[in-house]
Amino acid sequence: MPGGSKAAGSVARSAAMAKMLAEAVSHPDSNIAELTIRNNNITDVGAARLADALKFSMLGVLHLGNCKLTDEGASALGRALPGTPLKQLFLSVNNIQEIGACVLAEGMRKDCALETLGLHCNAIGDVGAKAFSEVLANNKCIQYLSFGDCGISDSGAFAL
Repeated sequence: MPGGSKAAGSVARSAAMAKMLAEAVSHPDSNIAELTIRNNNITDVGAARLADALKFSMLGVLHLGNCKLTDEGASALGRALPGTPLKQLFLSVNNIQEIGACVLAEGMRKDCALETLGLHCNAIGDVGAKAFSEVLANNKCIQYLSFGDCGISDSGAFAL
């Protein structure tokens, strides 16, 4: 099917782009403080490469909105959060669900500088909301959370 091979080629190019960007931001001479890759097909593979680069970078802001991320990509980023200088992370309009939200929340629990987290238009649900509520009780860095259109019911909102 021609459309399928075209889409696969787009994902491969986007993952290769993410690899090059990860190498650029983690280069010892890099002063890149903000990286925006919205509306791309970097997928979980690209997110994992960027997550690996975070600990060696000066990135303070990372925008990965509408990049076809799932729980796997969110989990890679969540595991990378502790000890990084990242202050703003935007993961809106992806396919992140409860598991990814829980790993992100856990990453915010330990030595995390994150002040802003944008997750709107992801299906984190009440389980994800409750995971973040547990972190917020002790995390004094977070100043802004965006959970609009995330499938959170009254019980999840109450927990927050």
